[in-house]
Amino acid sequence: MAYPVMNGAVGTSPLIDKMNRSTAAQVEKIAVSQMEGAVYGHADSLYPSHPVSFDACKKEMLEQLYRYREER
Repeated sequence: MAYPVMNGAVGTSPLIDKMNRSTAAQVEKIAVSQMEGAVYGHADSLYPSHPVSFDACKKEMLEQLYRYREER
């Protein structure tokens, strides 16, 4: 990294020291591999898709708005 990271803590952080000693290319390579591991490294889907009906959402929002108005 070009500039040292200061975290305001007393003492040193081994992780921050490691990042400060690394070049930008090394940091980028590490970040990419960690992101790929987080996204592709699971057998199950991290974010399962849910069917969305915009008409149903609009209807629910209107119903909540009417209930809110009636309660006031």
